[in-house]
Amino acid sequence: MSDDIVRGAQYLVPLATRYSLDLKRVIAAGHSAGGQLALWLAAQQAVDLRGVVPLAAVSDLRRAYALQLDGGVVGELLGGSPDRVPQRYAAASPMELLPIPAPQRVVHGTADNVVPFEMSQRFAKASKNAKLIALAGAGHFDLIDPRAKGWPTIQKNILDWEF
Repeated sequence: MSDDIVRGAQYLVPLATRYSLDLKRVIAAGHSAGGQLALWLAAQQAVDLRGVVPLAAVSDLRRAYALQLDGGVVGELLGGSPDRVPQRYAAASPMELLPIPAPQRVVHGTADNVVPFEMSQRFAKASKNAKLIALAGAGHFDLIDPRAKGWPTIQKNILDWEF
């Protein structure tokens, strides 16, 4: 799976030539588990990212395992607990991959009942290159709903990177 993510991002190079894309303007964004993948990609430094916008990201896989988020899916994905397969958590968890050089705008709703807001708080505090953007009263799926009150904030943080 991780090879696919890196190859997908690297495929931007031939696409840039074909479609006249400016590779200095590329950011990675993702929601929930996709936010974990966006942060993971940035940590790999396989592509030059202008920034990362994780939305309600599962940014600490050890913590997600401890909380048994989504019925323990992290343990299923990584093949066991952090004690059993610590090297997998070390290789996959954005919290353990810090520092991530690309700037991060960590967006999370304060009323998220799927991925706790505190996960993004802890990640942003531990990262030397992150800004936490708290959306007061927003739930987990509000961050991907263009009709939600906080959508303009999401849109701004994805589109406005001072190019």
